Amino acid sequence: MSIVHILFDIIHPAHINFYKNLVQRLDREGHRITMLYLQRGAVPRIMREEFGNYAMIPAGKHAKSTLGLYFKTGLLRTLSLACKIARLRPDASFTVAGFQTDFLSRIFRYKSISAYDDPGHINFTLSRRFAHRFVLPDCLQFTGQNIIPFKGLKEWAYLSPTYFRPDIDTLQPYDLKPKDYIFIRNVDTGTLNYRSQTEDIILQLYTLGLNRQNVVLSLEDKDKRKLFSEWLILDEPVPDIHSLMFYSRLVLANGDSMAREAAQLGVPSVYCGQRQMPANQLLIDMDIMRHITRAEDILQLAERETFDGDSRTQEIRRDELLNTWDDPTEILYHALLDLTQANGK
Repeated sequence: MSIVHILFDIIHPAHINFYKNLVQRLDREGHRITMLYLQRGAVPRIMREEFGNYAMIPAGKHAKSTLGLYFKTGLLRTLSLACKIARLRPDASFTVAGFQTDFLSRIFRYKSISAYDDPGHINFTLSRRFAHRFVLPDCLQFTGQNIIPFKGLKEWAYLSPTYFRPDIDTLQPYDLKPKDYIFIRNVDTGTLNYRSQTEDIILQLYTLGLNRQNVVLSLEDKDKRKLFSEWLILDEPVPDIHSLMFYSRLVLANGDSMAREAAQLGVPSVYCGQRQMPANQLLIDMDIMRHITRAEDILQLAERETFDGDSRTQEIRRDELLNTWDDPTEILYHALLDLTQANGK
């Protein structure tokens, strides 16, 4: 592949992990890389930490209200992206269902590659329409001229043993011992993805008695910190959050991404949100993730003394995935290679 200018448009913290190994590979090959990012929560801080050596340009702000999401995060961000892309003139772009970047690729004549795993989201439909290549887990069962299916899920791009090695030293600053704590993720429900979740099941669990358990809490809305005063609350971004998850005895999340991450780390995983997704169902059918929404049932599970998440079981689960799933980073790289070669780059 000849040297090309590649644009990455990041709109969520999970997308940073998804693309970081691809970015490193392209950087080693000498390609020019520019990072655009949505000003949302911890995204700017994590971007500086992970991609501080590259050109980074803020593009748009995240809003919580429905009107703000469509106007500020939607229309105004599209205009902001258009101005920046007109100046940058990339050869190709990557995003995770960032339909605005995919749409603008048709206007400014660069090649767009997108990926996603949630067909219920409007961004999925729009990216499917505009992206030159749309990389999807094959469990979604979509076909089309621009669709590239792969076996597995997008979290495997950074959690595969090819890339991720747990570091037990990560536990020391928190005075934690392996398999002696529960890891909980409580997402902010003020987004399009989670707006239907009106009940805070994590808070229910806390008041029902889970406050007595040794819990590490990843709390997206830090304004709720006082509600969980008896738990250890992380100040994100943390250096190695996936090692904290890996060595926990149970991961409980009301957001689907971290529940899937835990399953792929081989840790007993419970998703307690309301969404029904093919990506989640794949892991449920494989019996490596549970979907439980009744607080009393989750509490009963969390209070068990032992789980099937010992180190040997984790190793077996992860080896099985490594032997049967594709590497999403390789899929993305070859999609870029095919597009840029076809374009004479």
